[in-house]
Amino acid sequence: MRLLLTADPEIEVPPTTYGGIERIVDVLVRRLRAEGHHVGLVARPGSSCPADQIFAWPGLSSLSAGDTLANMWMLRRTVRTFRPDVIHSFSRIAYLLPHLRGPVPIVMSFQREPTPRTVGLAARLAARHVLTFTGCSEYIASRGRPSGGEWYGIPNFADTEALAFSPSVGADAPLVFLSRVESIKGAHWAIEIARRAGRRLVIAGNHA
Repeated sequence: MRLLLTADPEIEVPPTTYGGIERIVDVLVRRLRAEGHHVGLVARPGSSCPADQIFAWPGLSSLSAGDTLANMWMLRRTVRTFRPDVIHSFSRIAYLLPHLRGPVPIVMSFQREPTPRTVGLAARLAARHVLTFTGCSEYIASRGRPSGGEWYGIPNFADTEALAFSPSVGADAPLVFLSRVESIKGAHWAIEIARRAGRRLVIAGNHA
């Protein structure tokens, strides 16, 4: 199959420092290619992920209206050029607007709570059986379902090849919180858990 994945334009794929979903996208590309699929990636300029083809976003801010419009039309041109069998988006739903009435199936994956207005609009505009939503947890999927569309909770994977298994953990081993450090990621819960457990806590991540 010809698969086109998209990531937000702020961070390279793979990331050079912090970048949770960008690491997920990078490993997905590698695994899909290993299975024999032809994989394209739309990502920030400078991305070094070993996709068969990489297309660079012209706009580098997800919050800019001008960049959003530029990225929307760039993705439209990319789909015409790459001709994917499936589009799997980890980027902004606005970029998909020109494709919602088209023939190419789209999977839109959310890593945080969906915005009801944008999800509802996309669900109403999409042709039948074109758009499917996923959330990185059943909670995220449950928050999106009231706005419409078909939703599935699919947790992100852990790249076991990048992890070293240890059958035992030292009594003085710290707890670790690895994420972007902001309230929606739950660092305050990690601190509370560490305090109640009487354990050291290492907080690692960037701050927006």
